[in-house]
Amino acid sequence: MLDRVADWAMYLERDCNTCDELLDRYSRTGRPLGDEHFVSRLESLTGAVLARKRPGRKPKAAGK
Repeated sequence: MLDRVADWAMYLERDCNTCDELLDRYSRTGRPLGDEHFVSRLESLTGAVLARKRPGRKPKAAGK
């Protein structure tokens, strides 16, 4: 964290409502909270599919 946050006073003073909402939303999905690079890195390390997929059922294959 030390190399990610340049100004700790400003970081700690910012509005946490948005942070709380994000943490709450992602803790219910079971997916990691992070940008695409972070999620793809986790996928490569764990071998698990973690990125968000399109919602809904898969379309039926043609001819079935």
